[in-house]
Amino acid sequence: MTYAWVPINDRSVIKRLCGSLHPGRSIVFEAALFDAGAPVGAHRNELLKVFQNDLRILRYEALEAVSDWDNRKKEQIVRMLAGNWMPDDKNVMPRLRSLDPGPRTGNS
Repeated sequence: MTYAWVPINDRSVIKRLCGSLHPGRSIVFEAALFDAGAPVGAHRNELLKVFQNDLRILRYEALEAVSDWDNRKKEQIVRMLAGNWMPDDKNVMPRLRSLDPGPRTGNS
């Protein structure tokens, strides 16, 4: 796993990022929501527009949740799970479920 900031408004970076994925692999994206006043991040539905032609988007959500940055406080964020799976890849969901750590409790 790699954690990195990605300039989603730079189409050449997005093309390289998507092209670098091995077949059947995925990208998990989490960002603050500009629409809620964040100084950096993504606008609502921006990730869908940026990645829709290059990856299959399995899940997208915009919500208030505890972020992985900024002292782990609650804020408006967007999350996306997308990959380069084939539409008929029946092994995607079992693989993704095996990565799910289950429900979070407390501050973890």
